Amino acid sequence: MSGVRALCVSIHDVAPRTFAACRRIAQAVSSVDPSCPLTLLVVPRYHGDDAVPAEFLSWLESRRARGDELALHGYTHADESEPPRGVRERLTRQTYTAGEGEFAASPAKKRQSGSTADGAGSHSMDGRPAASSRPRGC
Repeated sequence: MSGVRALCVSIHDVAPRTFAACRRIAQAVSSVDPSCPLTLLVVPRYHGDDAVPAEFLSWLESRRARGDELALHGYTHADESEPPRGVRERLTRQTYTAGEGEFAASPAKKRQSGSTADGAGSHSMDGRPAASSRPRGC
């Protein structure tokens, strides 16, 4: 072993609706190690919510400026595709993702084209693809 210690911390479903909880989690991690970078998995229109308060955007920008990574985790985080076909698809889309897997109904080829596990890819705040970065430890 090389003696290198690393920790990867991600916060899922970062959205205006979950902002207070996300901020508390980020503060809790910071209280343990202030230099530990986070990956914030952002869902801009969580369950169709169009309101994006300035305070939320400002917080995201401040997190990015301190070295945290912003990754698009979905757009609405809601599966609005046609109904599932078959038992496996129903289990995946209604049980495993609790109806929130907006990319679960996409053909596998499309899902694999993105840079994140859910196929959404990483984007900057203005919607442009973000530069990839290598994992960081704290």
